[in-house]
Amino acid sequence: MPEKIRLGLPREPRWVALAGTARVLVRPATTALISAAQHAAMAEADAIRAGRQGLLDAGAAVDGFDLDDPHIVAGLAHDLMVRALARCLITDWDGVFDAEGNALAFDPKLLPQLMAIEDVAAAFWKHFLEPERRRVLEGNASAPSPNGTSAGAPDIAGAANRPVGEPAPTSATLP
Repeated sequence: MPEKIRLGLPREPRWVALAGTARVLVRPATTALISAAQHAAMAEADAIRAGRQGLLDAGAAVDGFDLDDPHIVAGLAHDLMVRALARCLITDWDGVFDAEGNALAFDPKLLPQLMAIEDVAAAFWKHFLEPERRRVLEGNASAPSPNGTSAGAPDIAGAANRPVGEPAPTSATLP
């Protein structure tokens, strides 16, 4: 069955619980806001690359991220995207405190610090991906087998054919 496209989803801001006592008010993730976040993350990545290259060109030692390691680059890209989404989508917070335990009024300039806390960023990202995860779990993204049969699926039971009453092979009896 083809994937269902649903119109009329809620367009009002809503509170999202993060880690601990923190929660954030997020506006709906529209195509324009997601695109803006992607472009902002790319611009930040370009600035990091250019700044690093400028330091290298000037003969300075550059410590920190190894931008030649694809795993580091992927992690940095994810981090930049989470922070950019936070800046585009979060409009308020509750349950966020300073180092002395005093409640902080919402300040968009502090969002990068909030998203620097790994479990907070993970909860925010999970919320952002939740609609897609639900769609996949519903099976809307699964392609049907040809003609509704298992003809397109590989035979995984062939090795299980053995005479009735014969014991199943064990690691000791396998070749």
